[in-house]
Amino acid sequence: MARYTEGQEILRKLQAKGKRWTQEEEAVFERALLPRTVYLPEDEGECRALASAWLGEELTACMDRFLHELERVYGALDVHWVRGGMRRAMNLSVHSGGKPLCRLAVDYRILDLVIAFGAAECARFERARNAFPAEVRWAFDFFPVERGVRTVRLDLAQEEMMPWIWQLLAVKRPPLIVQDQKRAKPRGIHRR
Repeated sequence: MARYTEGQEILRKLQAKGKRWTQEEEAVFERALLPRTVYLPEDEGECRALASAWLGEELTACMDRFLHELERVYGALDVHWVRGGMRRAMNLSVHSGGKPLCRLAVDYRILDLVIAFGAAECARFERARNAFPAEVRWAFDFFPVERGVRTVRLDLAQEEMMPWIWQLLAVKRPPLIVQDQKRAKPRGIHRR
């Protein structure tokens, strides 16, 4: 799939003429020359650069901080870029221990965390429902169950939501520290 459409190629030629553009005009060019949803770069570096262009500095830094913390809490992560479909331009799919953990949905100046809950995970959420604020419960209830999966989307840029985001991720999969504690055998006193 080509990076630019025919119309975008015309805009690129117009932009390259060397005229001095205003900030507003440059912003229009930037937005108009972003790839459409059917385009996904083949190279991880180009995906990263494209995501940074879409997000801007502040949201890119937010994404980097979240991924760093996610790696600290869940250990080694397998991350790869995938097409975002109709609603989002690209997704950064995050797997932990060979299983999907979450996705970061990237679009123009939008960074959402997407967590897919299966039936068992939905049941765990329901048991802990009252521990979450109304905003999180609303987000959980708002998105319908499709093919046995409830997909919850939250704005990753809202700092006040971060504690609840980590609790939701713990419902999806316990953090590495909790998993290690469950595996550890009790050391009680052994008598002969």
